[in-house]
Amino acid sequence: MRAFNSIQQDIFLNAFSQNIILISNGAGFRGIVESRPIVIDGSDGLIESTELYFTAKKQEDIVLGSQVSLVIDDAQAEVIPSPLNTYTIYNIENDLSGMINYYFRME
Repeated sequence: MRAFNSIQQDIFLNAFSQNIILISNGAGFRGIVESRPIVIDGSDGLIESTELYFTAKKQEDIVLGSQVSLVIDDAQAEVIPSPLNTYTIYNIENDLSGMINYYFRME
């Protein structure tokens, strides 16, 4: 797979991203919030849900269990961490493209 260079990453993030705050150190960065449907075939039928994640440049400080704060569906919002917009990272996907997918959920 071909990796994005830094200029391409910045163009992509500037066009589509929103502010995200890493709660442990207050560092801010830009990420593109996305969702994807998931379907599980359970014993009582299909279970449908949605996974939330954001795509961003690699953030060395984000590890599994890190808490981030963001305002979904409002790219221009000032992010002030609160229990209503604080999420925990539960999966990190690195496809070596230069952009990382960080999966998050409310605890």
